[in-house]
Amino acid sequence: MCIFSQQIDHVGSTRIFVADLGSGVHATAYQMAFRAPEPVAMILPIPTLKGSGDEALAFVNLGGYDDFFDDLARCFPRPRSPRTGGYGIAETPPAALLAVKEVGDYEASYVPSVADFHRLDPRFRLPDSAWETLPDYHGFGFAVFQLRPGRGTQRVHPIAYRYPAESPEELFFPTVHVHDGGHAERRAGFDHELYAQASWPTPDRDSAWRIGSLLPGCMMDIGRSQGLVAPEVPLRRVALHGDYPNADVVALGCERGMRAEARPVRVGSRSVRPIRWKEFERRGQMHDDGSY
Repeated sequence: MCIFSQQIDHVGSTRIFVADLGSGVHATAYQMAFRAPEPVAMILPIPTLKGSGDEALAFVNLGGYDDFFDDLARCFPRPRSPRTGGYGIAETPPAALLAVKEVGDYEASYVPSVADFHRLDPRFRLPDSAWETLPDYHGFGFAVFQLRPGRGTQRVHPIAYRYPAESPEELFFPTVHVHDGGHAERRAGFDHELYAQASWPTPDRDSAWRIGSLLPGCMMDIGRSQGLVAPEVPLRRVALHGDYPNADVVALGCERGMRAEARPVRVGSRSVRPIRWKEFERRGQMHDDGSY
């Protein structure tokens, strides 16, 4: 799931891959199933290096690798676990419209900052009020993909891009939910598998993230991944199914391999502190009334 410019009927089976490519460059691949009766844009926040400009993002066309995530999953041969269930955007003088690029089945643009959304097609912008409930995305860029409408549920090839990261030690997963072009709710339904790849030691501090027992080089078509996947670096994976705090997920290297945290949407005008992973999982078992 992610941020959508307008109402969307259904989104699920989301799979996200984030990798450290070295030299401060990160890569993200994203795939989901969705149903949208009207044209809608998907907006993915990206913690790009400050001052990188309009060309910071390089889109990667994975149109020739529809089964990219299926192959990632093959690195985890054991059976899956059961499912558990103020910005203020000022008016600015007219500026050049953002470039629109054909990336496989998508039309895509890179928006270098919140203030640059006025350079995007008005159909695919968020209302100013939506930014007030999202995490603090000052300093972020945004990948915007136009999704084609259809009557049934669609699953298209993965979206992918690489970028210079503001914080190379952090792998950022864009998982905040906004599905109606409005504000972000405090809790959201997750149907995600997250994959991380970085040269971190094992075992991990957050053991919920499984380490693949098979290397990508043995199970994937590395050539078709276009440099997004390192063949000899193990993958980590976690599944999130059910209601959780509405948040982005960040994986970080540490002395014990890897730790993870969730960075929630804002409450009123104040930011919310990051949530440690075990607490995030615990809150995923919480009912709306605060009980378990």
